[in-house]
Parts: sequence; C-alpha cells; structure tokens
Amino acid sequence: QGSMFLAWTTQELQTVPLYYLYNPTIQNYMFLTPDSNGNSPSTVQGNDLFVYPTPVCGSVPLYALFDSAVSDHWFTTDLVPEHGFLLTRGYTDGGIVANVLPLSK
Repeated sequence: QGSMFLAWTTQELQTVPLYYLYNPTIQNYMFLTPDSNGNSPSTVQGNDLFVYPTPVCGSVPLYALFDSAVSDHWFTTDLVPEHGFLLTRGYTDGGIVANVLPLSK
C-alpha cells in the first residue's frame, strides 16, 4: 500500500504501541493497538510505531477494512473515496484502528 501516515518511532506522551501481525504466505499485515485496559494483543510480531488511541489535534483516523474472501486487510486514512470504493468491492469496515498524523501534501 505504501506510506500513508506518520507515526512515532518512540513512545511519546499519549501514544500507544501499534502492534502488527504479518502473514508472508498472502503478504498481509494486520495492525492492532492495546485494548481499553492497556493490554497487548495475545499474539503479535512486533511494534515499531506508536500512535494515538484517541483523536488529538492534527491527527486523522486510520481505518481498517477486511476482505474475508481473500484474507486481505486494507488500511487507509482516506475515508472518501478509497474507503467507499473498497466497501463496494467486498471489504467490510473494521473501524478505526488508531489516530495518526497525516502525510504532508
């Protein structure tokens, strides 16, 4: 998918880890953040980035979509048109994973 947002590489005030799982067979990433109690997911491969769990000034939502037919996760900060386009192609809305900083245009 390429670069789509900015995140911290060290823990900063108000940030939480962005954990990832990777399936090399289908070349698919899945991103997760701690639950509301601050607990890490039970199975993760790492966390190289830190993100905001709630909106902060200047942040944008990181949306997750999933296509169960091909076991593909898609992540975007572009609600329209990308999010809407994917929903018409068999993806389901996975909600907001985290809040991130947008790339400069």
